[in-house]
Amino acid sequence: MDIKNNGTKEELGLVHVYTGNGKGKTTAALGLAFRAVGCGLKAVMVQFLKPSEEYGEQLAARKLDGFEIISMGLDHMCSDVTRSEDIRLAHEALVRFSEILTSGKHDLVIADEINFRQRRSRPPGRRVLKNIK
Repeated sequence: MDIKNNGTKEELGLVHVYTGNGKGKTTAALGLAFRAVGCGLKAVMVQFLKPSEEYGEQLAARKLDGFEIISMGLDHMCSDVTRSEDIRLAHEALVRFSEILTSGKHDLVIADEINFRQRRSRPPGRRVLKNIK
């Protein structure tokens, strides 16, 4: 099924929020991306916590035409110490995420762990919410 060519794409425009402790948030978002790519849509995930390394989802995304993962975190982000580098990367990731949202190049945009990043580094989130709307 090719959503792009049957007119259904114009009916899209949902915002999904996966939150809570434990596993499953990234997996749920990856499942949504997988289905979108399967329907002929372009998907991108901005990872706010993970660095660009050899994580399974990053390896898999490289094999899928139409799906890109942009990792902009540091490997120590799960510690309780906020570092100036974390704050700088949070701002950069939010700017990049906002650019992606407004570019119109992707049909599905995922902000993986943006809630955690916002809580840790306190970057301005109003621009992100404005762009999502």
